[in-house]
Amino acid sequence: MPNSYYRLRFDTIIRELTDDDPAFVRRVNGLPHSRLRRRRLWAWLLWAAIPLLVVVGGWTGALIALIALAGSAVLWRGTGRIT
Repeated sequence: MPNSYYRLRFDTIIRELTDDDPAFVRRVNGLPHSRLRRRRLWAWLLWAAIPLLVVVGGWTGALIALIALAGSAVLWRGTGRIT
């Protein structure tokens, strides 16, 4: 747990930054949102490709479909996190 002095100093810096440059704060806050949309898009694309992989690829396609399913699950599950 950080020292209360450092916590107060950090809060002061954030407040001053928000007051001085709100456009910068909006841009920084928008970064995780765009990453979230991109991850969700990839998850949906992988999920949508699974039937095609199974139909066209036979047994090999079914194995690749399982990998795609796992990958889409990881992408979808990771969307709630900011990394």
